[in-house]
Amino acid sequence: MDVRAAVAVAPGKPLEVTTVQLDGPRAREVLVEIKGNKDPHVHYAPAEPEHVDDDPDDQLDRLGEAYRRDHPELKLSRQQAITHVIEHTDEGREAFERSKMRSVAKNAG
Repeated sequence: MDVRAAVAVAPGKPLEVTTVQLDGPRAREVLVEIKGNKDPHVHYAPAEPEHVDDDPDDQLDRLGEAYRRDHPELKLSRQQAITHVIEHTDEGREAFERSKMRSVAKNAG
């Protein structure tokens, strides 16, 4: 089947959008067509590995600030940026869940 794809033709060169030939799905595979996405997923990882076990609220602050820094044209408040990373990134969702669990544990004990 013919599909349009962004192809890396050489290191350091821009991607080229071209048509490529792909085999159809094999056994136990499915074909998924993404029609549109108003907000592309962006992966925001902590800058240093030692941040992984940090306080989840601090991690959410860092992720939100990274999003604000990367998208200044959106003029988001701190809370809007944090809400965005919670709703649109795996790291944000995971940090939010850890924050909720920590809060429940703190209130229970």
